Amino acid sequence: MGTLTTEEIDRVISGSMLAIKYNEVIDRESAYEILEAKLNNAKAETEEEEIEVKKTERSKEEKEEPSLIERASKNTMVRQVGTTVVRELARGILGVLGLGGSTRKRKKNSLF
Repeated sequence: MGTLTTEEIDRVISGSMLAIKYNEVIDRESAYEILEAKLNNAKAETEEEEIEVKKTERSKEEKEEPSLIERASKNTMVRQVGTTVVRELARGILGVLGLGGSTRKRKKNSLF
């Protein structure tokens, strides 16, 4: 047995099922090119997000500041004190008018 001639090699290759797949010329992107494209896309997205964040910050700055009552109503202690004051005022006014009072019955003094 000797070496194959070029014609014999071409005949064997043309009859091979693998030759169809492996003889195709494929222009593939390298890993570097794929990663670089992803990084560029990510940079563009983050820049867009930063622009949107800046726009929302500007709109928040442009809004009016909350009034004193609005700021105070967010404070828990102020709300509790306000509730207590209103409750005591209502009880006092109703007590003066004779409409309020406790549900307990007063003991009558037998001496009087």
